[in-house]
Amino acid sequence: MPLSFSLDHAGPLTWTVEDAAIVLQAIAGHDASDPASARCPVADYRAALAGGNLRGLRLGVARAMFERDCVGSEEMLSAFDESVGVLRELGASIAEIELPPLALYNATAYLIARSEGFAIHEKALRERPQDYGALARDRLTIGAYVRASDMVQAMRRRQMLVEATTAAMGGVDAILLPTAPDPAPRLGDLAPYFGNQRPTYMRPFNLTGQPALSVCNGFDNAGLPLSLQIVGRCFDEAMVLRIGHAYERTTPWRGRRPQLA
Repeated sequence: MPLSFSLDHAGPLTWTVEDAAIVLQAIAGHDASDPASARCPVADYRAALAGGNLRGLRLGVARAMFERDCVGSEEMLSAFDESVGVLRELGASIAEIELPPLALYNATAYLIARSEGFAIHEKALRERPQDYGALARDRLTIGAYVRASDMVQAMRRRQMLVEATTAAMGGVDAILLPTAPDPAPRLGDLAPYFGNQRPTYMRPFNLTGQPALSVCNGFDNAGLPLSLQIVGRCFDEAMVLRIGHAYERTTPWRGRRPQLA
């Protein structure tokens, strides 16, 4: 079910990076029925995973986003630094890069997502509001109050952020960030997790249209997963998968299964 015409990023949810490459291979490609679908050649994603070292790659760490804009938890920051060390040992060089403030990405994406979300769901919200959960209903209905002038300014700001992000990536093959400032929540705690008090680090790349991969990079004291986010240039999913696969093969996290009650 769509949420936002221009921000939605549909992708596989899999146990391993190799599984993600296999599924992406099946779903990627031009969709003639979608006017926003790009006509770009599809890489051989599984073949891109070959080889375990990352020698010659240059990875950018956007540290201000999680040490200044929304400070990550100690557990998340520690896991991130260890992940960067693993990637360095695999041959990648690490460079600090500066991205625009997280709040600027979030405010821009917020206006666009609320406006487009209401445009998509307006009829159903009016006729069958009870079909929506309270959180989804509240978030979608806000879009009815976004002014056209604000939407126009958000689209202009979006282009500026795309250009700034592209410029920041000029000397690197991918960006490294935590996925979120805190460990993954339990299902009952999802509402505050998607609030504005502790925003995740994912939304900027919904806005810019770049491919991103989230891989487990540890667990907190309660056994809830932590995660590393790898962000590539537009249409360079193969690079993102290559880095994620190399990290995953070198670390033990995929061998740990949750205890189900």
